[in-house]
Amino acid sequence: MGTTYVSSFSTKRTVKQNKNLFAKAGKKIDKGDANLPYYKEVTVRRSGMGWKVTVSDSIGQEESSYSVK
Repeated sequence: MGTTYVSSFSTKRTVKQNKNLFAKAGKKIDKGDANLPYYKEVTVRRSGMGWKVTVSDSIGQEESSYSVK
């Protein structure tokens, strides 16, 4: 099994989606809630002599993969 690193982050777009979601539900958004449920995730896996980088969103609609040597 190879080395894998995973990290998540929010963008202006995902924070806006979260704010809209909470507004529709009639709930006040807290600072920590701005990052959930929509966020981006980066996964980096060792692949032979290089790395495979995958950037995806939390709900699985968008995904991009790159190979880095």
